Amino acid sequence: LSCRWFFLNFFTSWSVNLLGVSYGMISGWSSSALPTLQTSAGDERLLESGAITLQQASWIGGALCLGGIVGTLVGGAIVDRLGRKWTAWIAGLPLVVCWVLVIVANHPGYLMGARFLGGLAGGIEFVVTPLYVSEIACTSHRGTLSSLLILSCCLGVEFAYLAGALLHYYTIPWVSVSVPVFFLATFCFLPETPSHLAKVQKLAVSLSILLRFTLEDFLNRVFFVTPHRSRLPNAHCASSVAS
Repeated sequence: LSCRWFFLNFFTSWSVNLLGVSYGMISGWSSSALPTLQTSAGDERLLESGAITLQQASWIGGALCLGGIVGTLVGGAIVDRLGRKWTAWIAGLPLVVCWVLVIVANHPGYLMGARFLGGLAGGIEFVVTPLYVSEIACTSHRGTLSSLLILSCCLGVEFAYLAGALLHYYTIPWVSVSVPVFFLATFCFLPETPSHLAKVQKLAVSLSILLRFTLEDFLNRVFFVTPHRSRLPNAHCASSVAS
């Protein structure tokens, strides 16, 4: 049972951390894209406006952090109203749009907008992902699963570096957009956290999810026992007397 709980908790936690992978990819995308955009010209130019200037490259790079500031505020405002699940799902939408903008971009403004949306999604993600994981995971696995947030972002950045070295400029966004699309298609089937459901008075559903994901914690808190051993006072003495 312990392995089953860990797998269920790990799968759910990793699903929400696909946001981190996608955010890491748009973060690391600029490392290979900006030098390419600054040197492309003539028949080999990537944008209709030609090679980007140093100032435009700076705005493309900095737009990510501007979006992150806004995203943090937006995430904090909606996470209790919409719930952890749907706030995380909404964060996947700007990630899809940002890669679409990179695909269709013919002017640096598109790329600035793409990076801003990527930062917006990242800001929301860093608000909601720790909440979702901590509320859906059982106590014994919570520390391990919480580390997936930074791990997923680092993996996304490394994927972007690797893609920049191996793939063509226009191939990278087509590959990258598959991550948030997959997230949006699958995460909607995962449950809301028991804590939020209890807060909105959906107690029956909350209890059902609590038993499915954190049964061991539930037994500890309600009955003071685990599936492996009793934690009732003097349980060992009682069993000795009975024998």
